[in-house]
This record gives sequence, C-alpha cells and structure tokens, in this order.
Amino acid sequence: NALSAAAGQQWSLNTVTSDTLILVNTASIIAWNASGKKPNYGVGGWRQMLFLKSHTSVLDRIKYTQLGIPTEDLLASLFDLKKLHFSRAVDQQRLENKNVPVSPSATLADVDMLLYWLPQAPALRMPATWYTFTQGGPVIKSYRDEERDGTWVEISQLYQHRGVCSQTATFMSGVIA
Repeated sequence: NALSAAAGQQWSLNTVTSDTLILVNTASIIAWNASGKKPNYGVGGWRQMLFLKSHTSVLDRIKYTQLGIPTEDLLASLFDLKKLHFSRAVDQQRLENKNVPVSPSATLADVDMLLYWLPQAPALRMPATWYTFTQGGPVIKSYRDEERDGTWVEISQLYQHRGVCSQTATFMSGVIA
C-alpha cells in the first residue's frame, strides 16, 4: 500500500492543509481496508520529528493538556500508534581525510514514512508486516590464544528478515519537502 502526500499536505509547509493527523489516519485506513489490521508502529526520519514538534496541527491538539514539546511517545499516542520511531542516521558523503562537514541529507528515511502492523507475539497463521526468522541455534567457537594469554569466544546467529504481509503496512512518500 502506498500514499503520496500532495504538495499542500507536506508537514514542512506548516499550513492549514498540511494536517498531520489527517494524513496518518488516511494511511491507517488504507492498511485497514487492505488487511483488516490497523497499523500500530511507525518509522520516519529525524527531520520529520523536527517538523512535527513545531507543526501547528500537533501543537493545537496538545497545548492545553501537555507541558513542554511533543516527544516520540506523545506523537505515537496522538497518531494512535503503539510506538513511533524516528531515525537519527546520517549519510556521510565525504572522502577520508578531507575537511568537509558531515551533514544529514534528505535520504529516504527523512522524506518518507512507514506505518505497519505487528502482532504482540508471533503466531502461526498470524499476519504481520514482517517477521524475523532465525536459522539453527547460535554457533559458538572458542579457541585459545597463547600469545595474548587468553581465550577467544565467538558467538554467531543467522537472522533473516522477511516481508510476510505487505497489505498490513502503508508507505507514505513525500511527507516533508
């Protein structure tokens, strides 16, 4: 499922037509109609969090009930989500030993948002946006290093992240400019 924000609905504009709750509710309805599951988690970029913290539609909804500024937990409850994650990753575009500042770029996580549904616990025949599968048990290797007078222990595990039911998610593109 996909939803593209129109130019007037982008949260970075902070206008009457860029109501954040309407866009998130529309994305939830799209996932609900496709799967019968309402998204309970969300992932976005840090720039989105910065725009949401000062957006008039968010501030108007909480100004008489909350002190301070909106947090991730407060925004999650406003959007009726269990948890809302904002990525603080930085894309480093400089060469080594060059004096060029590192700055956050408009990467995919900055301008797009994903709302998805995950169950409380995995179960057979239970749809979810994705599951993380493990293969086999942990592999433990231990060996002695006489040169350093110590024992080295390596533990490894194979994980596979698989999309199971994409209908339980809605990808919102272009929520900020």
